[in-house]
Parts: sequence; C-alpha cells; structure tokens
Amino acid sequence: MASCRRSAGFTLVELLVALVAGTVVFAAAGSVLLSQVRSTSNLEVAQRQRDNAVRLDYLVQVEASEAAVVEVARALPDGCVGTGDALAAFRVPRDSGNYLDTTTNVSFIYYYNLGGNVRRCGPPVHRNGVLNHTIGAALHDGVAVRNARIELVSCAGQSTNSQQLVYRLIYPAGYAPACSIARARTVFIR
Repeated sequence: MASCRRSAGFTLVELLVALVAGTVVFAAAGSVLLSQVRSTSNLEVAQRQRDNAVRLDYLVQVEASEAAVVEVARALPDGCVGTGDALAAFRVPRDSGNYLDTTTNVSFIYYYNLGGNVRRCGPPVHRNGVLNHTIGAALHDGVAVRNARIELVSCAGQSTNSQQLVYRLIYPAGYAPACSIARARTVFIR
C-alpha cells in the first residue's frame, strides 16, 4: 500500500492566491491613505484662504475707518508697483494740519489686483499700528493676499460709494467668502 504523504508547506496556487489577496488589501489601504492625505491638504488650503480673507477684511475695515472718503478707480501713483487704476482708494486725512484741506493734507491707501495677488499701496504703518503720514515719505507697496483677487460687488442692497467699499475676495480655487462692507468714518465739522 502506497501512502500518499503530503509534505508540509503551501502549493504554488495557494501562494499566488495569497499574494493577489495581499496586493488587493495593500492597494485599498494605500488608496484610503492617499485620499486622507489629499483631504487634509485641501482642508488646510481652505483654512489658510479663510484666514487670509479674515486678515484682509480686518485690514480694510481698519483703514476704511480712518478714511474720510472712498474713491473707486483712482490712478495708482508712481510709488506703487502696479500701473493703471486701483480698485479702491481710501483718502485718509493726516493727523496734523488743516483737516479741511483735502488736496494736500491727505494720504491715500490703494487696493488693487496685480499678478494674481491683492496688493496694498500707501503710507507705511508704524509698529504701533499708526499710519506714517509724513509728507514725502515713500509709499509702501506689498502683497496683502496671495493667489486671490478683490472685486467690487453689490451686497445686501449695498454698493460702493464715497462712504463705503463693498467688496469680495475671490480665490481661483473657488473659495469665495461672503461680501464685506468697509465704511469710511463720518466726520462732522462745526
């Protein structure tokens, strides 16, 4: 009687089946991991865009509150990087001199789009947050928000006029925060 003895171990077919099953499991796990990394990255980008929109909104709100008048499409001066017209300009009275002299005793803060970025051009800001209105001081021009643009909009029945700026920040990736309204201060002179 011949006995059919099987040696310990796996057959080639069993090894191939295990290899295919393992590959499928690792591929699924890799896909889930890659999806999670992409999702986290997208969330980080969206959060960064929201943070930048809030920072710009705060900056515009503060500078508008210093302004006496909001102007649209004012020509950019030579000290700014861009050429053409600014989207909006704030006419800010200097803290010394004749307040009623609105031609020479003012500084302008310009916001405009250039190269896919929102830029701010105007008097530099001291460390304590006060604008440097020194006559003849060089303008400071810099990027306020990268990879975005600012545009004038109508919102909640409001539109831009000499006393307010109604705007929205737009990102190419599709994130668009709600519109914002920045109001110039109202001054009563007796």
